[in-house]
Amino acid sequence: MATTTTRIITLEELAEHKEGHKDPWICIDGKVYSIAEYKDEHPGGEDVLFEVAGKDGTEEFNKVGHGRDAFSRMKDLLVGELKL
Repeated sequence: MATTTTRIITLEELAEHKEGHKDPWICIDGKVYSIAEYKDEHPGGEDVLFEVAGKDGTEEFNKVGHGRDAFSRMKDLLVGELKL
């Protein structure tokens, strides 16, 4: 049986993946997601994603309220988990 290893992302590594990086990341609830392929599809526009790129965007994410589709799509964008 194969096992999957979760990639651990440091705060420093997350911070490097801010707006302008070829592969920007955001952190939501301790999980780190790549927004590079999703930014153009985001219903709220890419600007709101770039505001939290390289940072923890949990508060902003929770303020908006997201449906089942968002959570389903996020699984495909997962990079790893933030090292606390």
